[in-house]
Amino acid sequence: MGKAKDSPAARKRRARALKRAFLWGVVSLAIYLAVFLNQDIVTRYFTKGGVFAIVIIVTALAVSLVHGSFANYTIELSGIQPYQDGKHQEGGH
Repeated sequence: MGKAKDSPAARKRRARALKRAFLWGVVSLAIYLAVFLNQDIVTRYFTKGGVFAIVIIVTALAVSLVHGSFANYTIELSGIQPYQDGKHQEGGH
């Protein structure tokens, strides 16, 4: 990142990743705030048992999906690349 000779495609990928990281970060923050600011209601329903167990599972899956998407784009922006075929990838994807 920050190289003087970044290609237009690389700049476009970074801009897209930045927008998506911001979007998923805002959604992730909203979910966490909703849960923590309403913890009495959340605790009441999550501890009822029975069919309310589905609410716990759906909530966990939603938080996992949203926070995982945010983390993915944040890592992409940081420039961390996967280790493949005995060496790290250079530059982009």
